[in-house]
Amino acid sequence: MNFLTKSKFAFLAALLVTASAQTDNMPTVTVACGDLITKSVIIGNDLNCPETTDYALRISGENIHVHGAGHKIMAPKAAAAIFAQGSGLKITNFISTGNSKGFGLMANNTPKIQIFENDFSKNQNGITLYADNTLVDGVVIEKNKITESVEFGVRLTFGDSGKIENPKITENDLRNTGEWAIYVMAASFEITGADNNNFWGSKNGYYLKDGAFNIHDADFSDQLIIKRTIFVDSAKSVIVKNVNVSSRSVNMCTEERVGIDFYRVIKFTVDTLVSTAGDVGLQLETESGVATEGEVVNSSLTNHIRGGIAIVSHDTTKYGKVVVDKTRFCEPKHDIYIDRATKIGVVHHVQPDICPDVVDRSCN
Repeated sequence: MNFLTKSKFAFLAALLVTASAQTDNMPTVTVACGDLITKSVIIGNDLNCPETTDYALRISGENIHVHGAGHKIMAPKAAAAIFAQGSGLKITNFISTGNSKGFGLMANNTPKIQIFENDFSKNQNGITLYADNTLVDGVVIEKNKITESVEFGVRLTFGDSGKIENPKITENDLRNTGEWAIYVMAASFEITGADNNNFWGSKNGYYLKDGAFNIHDADFSDQLIIKRTIFVDSAKSVIVKNVNVSSRSVNMCTEERVGIDFYRVIKFTVDTLVSTAGDVGLQLETESGVATEGEVVNSSLTNHIRGGIAIVSHDTTKYGKVVVDKTRFCEPKHDIYIDRATKIGVVHHVQPDICPDVVDRSCN
């Protein structure tokens, strides 16, 4: 046995010991469709709930761990296979797939919830978390398989009197999501290269809404995301630092292959953004009186069909000051494309460079 094999064996053994330790002293229980769990347990059976239309299993309590032990919940008509409510919940190792009109897991007002190593694939939404009237922080969603979701892989939102702060969403398999792999409405959220979520084949990557977002040290160039890698909607502020959103997607002649799209973002800073191919590297959109302002510096935007940067106002809203400095463009048509009805004055200092031959790959 070579060193690598020994190391791998030791790692797996340690993982098994850790998993066992986490469930020590937890009783194994048999559950039926619609049951409510209020204490730490290991599930001892599969659930077949073909006629359930609300929730196949309910979890409610404080600081409890419900371990699915690899058991399946089959509930094709349910609103959600699992409904969770409470603080400090830990939900692990469930399998619930194939509900195209329902959710794998629906959690409501669940601060410090941990969702690990479940399979919620092929549902309408894999995991949905909602903060109705509670501050929901300390959320961890990690190492789940959530492939082929019809709409969202992971979706986090809050109501008028609720709030979500800085959830951790890492190492999830979100391949082939139908709409958005990860949707986060939050007061704050951070994306880094260490997150290691797999978006391969998904229509869109991240949808970020309403808060302050920090996106840094992340490389999406090895992902196949069909349309938008990151879309930011109505955020107070966005910081992008050392991010690569180069596109692998084929040209569909829709101009929707966008690296980063800011819609009604109040203020942004983009530093060291790399985007190659696709339709637009960085897109700015505004309307309804939001005078977006910000800067793009030290970036490289090359070989996009529409332009390295595209700027549009969907009504008469005028932009604030936008600065583009020390940025390299090698584009077949436009370095910066400004829609003809858009009111903006861009302070633009081109970074001198010798560009390789670029090809106009537009559909016209």
